[in-house]
Amino acid sequence: MEQSKIISFIIPAYNSEKYLYKCLNSFLLNENTNSKMEVIIVNDGSTDGTEKIGNDFAKKYPQIFQVVSKKNGGHGSAVNEGTKKAKGLYLKVIDSDDWILTENLENYISALESISADVVLTPYFFYNIQTHSLQPCSYSDKNIPSKLTLNDVCEKWTDVKELFTIHGITYRTEFYRQNSKTLPEHIFYDDQIYTTVPCCYSKCIYYCPIFLYIYRIGDSSQSVSEKNQAIRNTHLKKIILSMSQDYKQHKEQFLEYEGEFYLEKMKIVLLSYYRVTCLLLSDRRQGRKKAKHMNAYMKQLIPELWQSTKMKYNIFVFLSLLHFSSRQYQYVLNSIIYKHIKKYQNS
Repeated sequence: MEQSKIISFIIPAYNSEKYLYKCLNSFLLNENTNSKMEVIIVNDGSTDGTEKIGNDFAKKYPQIFQVVSKKNGGHGSAVNEGTKKAKGLYLKVIDSDDWILTENLENYISALESISADVVLTPYFFYNIQTHSLQPCSYSDKNIPSKLTLNDVCEKWTDVKELFTIHGITYRTEFYRQNSKTLPEHIFYDDQIYTTVPCCYSKCIYYCPIFLYIYRIGDSSQSVSEKNQAIRNTHLKKIILSMSQDYKQHKEQFLEYEGEFYLEKMKIVLLSYYRVTCLLLSDRRQGRKKAKHMNAYMKQLIPELWQSTKMKYNIFVFLSLLHFSSRQYQYVLNSIIYKHIKKYQNS
């Protein structure tokens, strides 16, 4: 059956009245472009004016916007609901406190019309609310071909890894439904599962060099702020455990590059957990204990992941003993000592 919409944008929204108008307004362009898309606002049990803002847009632009209201279940639950409702050939999640580059929307949709891919990657901007500055994500445009296999992705991982985020990924809707895992409810950092599991099964990945997403950063209330990462370190742990069990379950079925991709994505999450527990928790001893337990767990469950992260784990523990902050750790990453250690490890 032919689909009337090219793209479904899914907006998980919980108590987002402060940001939602800007987000939704960024989708308004022209009649021709807007007729090819739908914007599904999933109101996740908000108690403020989020639902009203969504309904106002849906009433004024019924051909574009629709509101789905549900009991609060968290970001992952809202994404699950939105993907069920999506009617577009492709789908993309936009967080309600972010927005899109309206002037690039037409070219983005035109690109989707001209290709057939399981996964589409687009670069994005960070917008720092403290400095009011735009900064492109870290990627190497000149080294990325327009069409990639998962083999290519693994071989060019340094160039493309920041594109494999919720901000950079667009999925073909049917591909996502067939290969995704139901996202957990009431758990932060579910986007790590969203951007990992389906991609492992992708046969055709398309790189589209059009900046679309504006990712808002610098707000202490965001889940990615250091304060909230420390508070929600158990959420990150649950995501790691879920991903590691899923990897273990499907390891024998993975082709070489499918497993390699999954490991690279898990490595990012695991090292983030070590950084949070060792450098962000106020009780450093308890933090090191948490990291130690996770390190021992990984050594037993996924030795290859443990092997690739053990040096950085030891560095995090060492810096924790010295009471280094996360910011000071960034300096260590770029230090001559660290580069020599890494060179020695790889020799």
